This record gives sequence, structure tokens and C-alpha cells, in this order.
Amino acid sequence: MRIPGIVDVYQVGDEWVARSWPKVQNQPNSAAQLLWRKKFTDAKAIIHTFPPFYKRLWQAIECPPGKMWIDIALHCLLVAPGQFSQIPQGDQMKFVLYYSQTIPDGWMSQYCVWQNFNARMFLATGPGYNYFNGSKWADIMKWNDMGWICPNGKRPKKRWQLVYRGTTPDYVGTDSLYFGVWPNGQWVYRNFYANCPTGITWAKLNYWSAGADYEADYALQMPPLYFPVHTWPGSFTP
Repeated sequence: MRIPGIVDVYQVGDEWVARSWPKVQNQPNSAAQLLWRKKFTDAKAIIHTFPPFYKRLWQAIECPPGKMWIDIALHCLLVAPGQFSQIPQGDQMKFVLYYSQTIPDGWMSQYCVWQNFNARMFLATGPGYNYFNGSKWADIMKWNDMGWICPNGKRPKKRWQLVYRGTTPDYVGTDSLYFGVWPNGQWVYRNFYANCPTGITWAKLNYWSAGADYEADYALQMPPLYFPVHTWPGSFTP
């Protein structure tokens, strides 16, 4: 039970008894506390500006026990706020990874990622991505258990680090990109995907090992965007 001015109350027989009264602070918050509070407030404000499609990608991430997507997003923003200077914009995206047994006219390989115009703009405003074979979270990412944190005066809590499952992405940067306009007016994205029978994933994660003055940590900048394989139907559809 909450009553203004009282921390909480409990019932003894037919009476309500206040457990304790709020204590007036003897001194104002320190400069370090005020700075941390501002960083936390700024990070939450940035999350509220996430465009719908980008936010849905965050909501779809797999989290370690006891964590939610917003906890991970806050952590990343607090650890590396500068990495979020480029937040991809827009909504109503459509991406499809097609496979053809033969190489259709105009393709560079048997695989082709088709995207509508909104998706093209989404990629253009984003931070750039790394590309991986596989179309599931477990194919490309994992959570490392870093043990317990035991702050003085607070209860222990688990510490996690997000890393790529492999040592390096299968494709890096924007090498071998080609764009074309098809009769239906949609954009097509092509890359030299040599062999990705289970699909591909685009993501952007930065993580680092512990150093002399800092702990191991991570900052997920672009949550995974998955592309399971679809059989080429013979034409692109909006």
C-alpha cells in the first residue's frame, strides 16, 4: 500500500502501521551521481525515438536470463552513445532472400536479396552492417557469462557479454554491392553470397576484451536482420 509521504504501510489487526518515513537527504547528490542520472535519462530518451522497424528488431533479440530488450538497449547506449549517431529510419520494410538453381539474368550469383524502396532508404541511413551465413540468433551471436558483480551494499547480479559466435563475419562492409531497378520499380540488392543454404543475417555489434583500465563489454548497434531462403518465384513482387 502506498500513501504520499510514507514509504509503505502494513496491517496489524484492524490498523495500518507505517513501516518507515522518508529520510531527508543530508547533502545533495554528488556531481558523479548527477552525471550518471543525466546519461541514463538521455539514453531512455533516445530509445523513445527509435523508428518502428528498428525498434521491432530490438524487441526481437534474444536476451540472457533476467534481462529484457530495453535493458540491453540502455546498456549499449550508456556504454557507447556515439555509436548511435546513425539510427536507421523508416518503416514498412520488405526484404526477401531468393535462391535460384540457375543464375537468372542480371544476378551475380544464385542468391539475391530483394528490397523495396523503403528498405533501401533504411539501409542508407543506418550504420553499415556485417553479414553472416545463418538466419537465427544462435547462428551468429551468443551471450558469455562473465560471472557475478557484487557492488558494496547491493545484491549480486550476473554480468553478460554479447559476442559474435564466429571470430569474423562471413562478409564485411559493403563489398560487391549492386543496385538495379526492375520493371515493378523496386530496388534490388545483390551480393556474392556464394553458399548460404540456411539464409543470411545482417547485424552490427562491437565488443572488446578487458584492458588495464576497462572491463570487457559490448555495444549492439544494429540488431540482427534475418533473411531465410525463399525459392525464386520468377519475378520480384512488391
